[in-house]
Amino acid sequence: MIYVYVAKLPLTESAEALSNIERQAEINSISNERVRREKYYVWRLLEYAMRQSLGIDPAEVEFKKDTSGKWTCDACEFSLSHSGDALAVAISKEPVGVDIERERIKRPDAMADFILTANERREYENILNEAKEKYLIRKWCEKESAFKLQNKASFKPAQIETAEFFSTVTETELLFEKYILAVSSKSKDTVKIFSGVTF
Repeated sequence: MIYVYVAKLPLTESAEALSNIERQAEINSISNERVRREKYYVWRLLEYAMRQSLGIDPAEVEFKKDTSGKWTCDACEFSLSHSGDALAVAISKEPVGVDIERERIKRPDAMADFILTANERREYENILNEAKEKYLIRKWCEKESAFKLQNKASFKPAQIETAEFFSTVTETELLFEKYILAVSSKSKDTVKIFSGVTF
């Protein structure tokens, strides 16, 4: 089972400290207020998800960074994402990747060149113009979640064959803004999504 939590980014910073002191210190060192708020609240959403779905107290979990700089823990597998005013967290007992993106692309053809494999490019060329933007954002989101699942050092979307993974790609809405949400795993797990979470 994969549990996915989606929430709106709060407008103000909170004084409440995270359970993990090292992660809190890392976040405090970020100079950009918006980025600091995104990192803080997506971690708060992770702590909430761990308690709600797995009955895990984050204060009792040892978090550490792996060689690629990704935060991990022994209690569960997790993946974090934020885009615009949206936050997303996926947790599971098995490896998982999550991505959330606004339904907006500035230069579709340039993005297609950057992210699509040869097979995907053929698909892209055969769909109607009005559907191309949505196809691209869904592919981007799916590839980003697959990349997080693989835990590789650099993101090269045109080299990621999404057919090699089990992915759930869906649309979600937060306060009248539409987002694409993608979750990837190595096996066909049930995905349970909690959208519009208040934590």
